Amino acid sequence: MNTQHAPIHKTEGAIDYLVISQSVALGDKDYPAASCKQIWQSQKDNGVKDKDGLYWLDPDTNGGAKGGDKFEVYCDMT
Repeated sequence: MNTQHAPIHKTEGAIDYLVISQSVALGDKDYPAASCKQIWQSQKDNGVKDKDGLYWLDPDTNGGAKGGDKFEVYCDMT
């Protein structure tokens, strides 16, 4: 699902993150996470066992926003 939400206010941005984290894989190319820890927390919140692997990060985002500084990294979730 490629649902994209554009937050209007900071409060809505937090709500927007919750919607996105339940509908797409946080840390993929279209929805980079701010950190490996954020991906780990999203996995935990959604009942996914720790999954090491390659993920996309953009430290300037809080998940969901398409930023220009994204890069791919290996996250060790153990």
